[in-house]
Amino acid sequence: MPQPTNLKIARGGNPNSINMPQGTTEPLGKLPKAPAWLGPLGQERWAEIGPILMKAGVLGTRDLDAFACYCAAWHRWRVSEDVVVKHGPTVKGADGKTYRRPETSLARDALAQVLKYQEHFGMTPASRSRIDTPTGQAVDILTKLRTRREKARHVPQSPSGTS
Repeated sequence: MPQPTNLKIARGGNPNSINMPQGTTEPLGKLPKAPAWLGPLGQERWAEIGPILMKAGVLGTRDLDAFACYCAAWHRWRVSEDVVVKHGPTVKGADGKTYRRPETSLARDALAQVLKYQEHFGMTPASRSRIDTPTGQAVDILTKLRTRREKARHVPQSPSGTS
């Protein structure tokens, strides 16, 4: 199973060995601010997912461009999908015929990009099983996000069980 270079070195691997992958990345001390060119949903994704990937050891200095592309694809997917949800997948043309709304294709293409990037960062069930992280933990993004959101939504109830 592939392992990040910093884990191989920590376990006694020779960093000059030909078995060490070329072009590895340095770990990030702190997640930089999201690029200004990212749309608002992409910037939210950057702030939400970046720390989780850093903690798992799969986001380093040389990964930031790919991570920014993931966040940009996420933004495009969400914006396009929101239009389809709000207005439906079809639109009437000037000729009276029904056509597929352009946002359906945009959403499909952006989602394909999102899924590809998620595989690269170990964010899907199948890819998690192929990635060994320095912390020895799988990158279970969905579980961590659900836990975080549940904590944010939790409202303490009164002793009688009503709010």
